[in-house]
Amino acid sequence: MYRLVRGSIATALGSFVGLPVAFVLSPDPVGIVPILAGLLLTAGLAAGFYLGMGTVMSAEPD
Repeated sequence: MYRLVRGSIATALGSFVGLPVAFVLSPDPVGIVPILAGLLLTAGLAAGFYLGMGTVMSAEPD
């Protein structure tokens, strides 16, 4: 259950950071590029947040 909660929090944080950054940095803010870039950034950031939370929480029960 902790993995599911940690994954949900990591995905929410990743999308909260990744999507706005992609829309700001993309050259065409109304095309498909910011959406795809936002999804890629969300996936990368969510993985980073998930692993980071795992190292912070040293005694995590399975």
